[in-house]
Amino acid sequence: MATVEVNSIATNVAGFAAELAGAKYLNAAANPQAKFVSSAFHKSDATHGKVSGTLTLMGRSMPATFNVTLIGAGPFYGHDVIGVHAETSIMPKDFGLPAVFDEPIELVIDTEFDRPQ
Repeated sequence: MATVEVNSIATNVAGFAAELAGAKYLNAAANPQAKFVSSAFHKSDATHGKVSGTLTLMGRSMPATFNVTLIGAGPFYGHDVIGVHAETSIMPKDFGLPAVFDEPIELVIDTEFDRPQ
């Protein structure tokens, strides 16, 4: 599962992140988290695959599939580490965003997992 706090949006334009997180757009007060819960992984080759599951945004849940790339894996300073890059796109209207967002929006997750050896 991947979870993002909607209020964690950052932009270079003063006040814009707060506007996006506000009631007019993402309504973070009513729906503070966006999350993806995986249900299946399908390997394409040694470093690529697809992760299917459910994406919840603004209280609406929809099926989603992320294209996943393994960035690297192995021991690193006493930990077993794996780095992953995942991408998908969503249609904003499917999640209740205003009509001003009429083009697909790309979602990207870059993450690293580690476990002490």
